[in-house]
Amino acid sequence: MGSGTGYFSTMVGLILGINGINHGIEIHADVIDYAHQRLEDFKKFSGAIDAFDFCEPKFMQGNCLTITVYDRIYCGAACPEEFQHYMQNRLKLGGILVLPLNDQLMRIKRVSECRWEETMLLPFSIASALQPPIDFHNSIKPSKKLKKNIEECVGKLRLWAVDLVFLKKI
Repeated sequence: MGSGTGYFSTMVGLILGINGINHGIEIHADVIDYAHQRLEDFKKFSGAIDAFDFCEPKFMQGNCLTITVYDRIYCGAACPEEFQHYMQNRLKLGGILVLPLNDQLMRIKRVSECRWEETMLLPFSIASALQPPIDFHNSIKPSKKLKKNIEECVGKLRLWAVDLVFLKKI
């Protein structure tokens, strides 16, 4: 997300191999055009293209705050704090999100439907992601699976709260 010139997406393509999925999401069309040019140069002139099974990045124009669910996400722009939970929910179970948040590079792993582990990797400062339009939250249509996961989490929290109340009475 925030794929910029496409350098990181291209390098990740060498790691992923031919069976991977490599999407670069960028909000600026001219930057995507430049990323395509740089990718073509890489494919023509880099010896790495012959040494690795390459997963070519697919650059798309869009706002990274409106993406689908992935197992690995790298955000190349600072995430506004109010969108942290939204970004975490873009992860599949076991997925990892790396993003700049509050001037820190954070690693967030989804360990269950309702729980994430956060690790601060290092101090980090970068340009902020562009804010989506005001009606952003109204345009998000959660999937049936996400709705089911939310309902399961709420149910588990209610049971946990009942257990706590019961334990306090003992």
